[in-house]
Amino acid sequence: MQKYDQIAQGVKKNNLFLRNEVIKHEKSGEISYRTFNGPLEIIKPKKVESLSILLFEKARGYINIDGDQYQVMSEMAIVLFPGQIVSCHFESGTIGQYLIAARDLYEIITSINNMPIDKSKLISIFKLNEDNFHALSQEFLEINKLLKKDDKGSAEIITNRFKTTYLILKAKCMHLRACDNNERRNPFIKKFVSLLDDFYQDEKLVVFYANAINISPSYLNKLCKKTFKVSTKQCIKNKILAEAKRLLLGTDLPIKEVSLNLGFRDAANFSNFFKKESGLYPRDFIQLRSKGIQH
Repeated sequence: MQKYDQIAQGVKKNNLFLRNEVIKHEKSGEISYRTFNGPLEIIKPKKVESLSILLFEKARGYINIDGDQYQVMSEMAIVLFPGQIVSCHFESGTIGQYLIAARDLYEIITSINNMPIDKSKLISIFKLNEDNFHALSQEFLEINKLLKKDDKGSAEIITNRFKTTYLILKAKCMHLRACDNNERRNPFIKKFVSLLDDFYQDEKLVVFYANAINISPSYLNKLCKKTFKVSTKQCIKNKILAEAKRLLLGTDLPIKEVSLNLGFRDAANFSNFFKKESGLYPRDFIQLRSKGIQH
């Protein structure tokens, strides 16, 4: 994957999909539509506040999501979820459009449709085929047309259009990770993911999760290896590492506070954990990402 060093001069700085509030439309109240053109960038990582779907017609550059860097390209869709930490650099010639949904609508859609994703590692980058791209583009344009109308009854139609867009990406996601069918069907794995989201800061031992699910640690480990391709212990470490990266990039908390927030006894213990799992000490990780460099 291409690496980028210093950001090019003359690039537009734009909060883009990261505004603190969704622009409220008088008819939809929950969804807004915008277009964007490169060059533009977000240098300092920011926290995503609302569900955002970006659709690139043409693109060059990169986007960092929760500490991982991805190259953007033409006919690509990116879904950004509330709470994720993002920075980006889109080069000249990039053309795209995006939809933003209020958090309430996001919660409703995801709970109803149960998008098959592990919350600690959200799948959000989709290289689309021609049919998928045109189908999504058409939904975007139809939503934009409805937002411009004065029809008071358009709000429900707009919401349904947005759900259609989301479901197209859900289908794409399911195609990419067939194993998630097993993840969501297996009640033990489903419970484990839920418990991990709630207790990763305080509970880092496999036995806690196995006891809470009422199965043996060895059986939970077997299920994790089958579903996630890593051990239960590594699942826990991956969750902690992902949250550590979000805090380091998306907040101004000192490393000591981050370590305490994640349940480590001191900053040294946290730094050693971070170095072992990521290859960098937290301070080095922050410095590299502030320069737009992917390790």
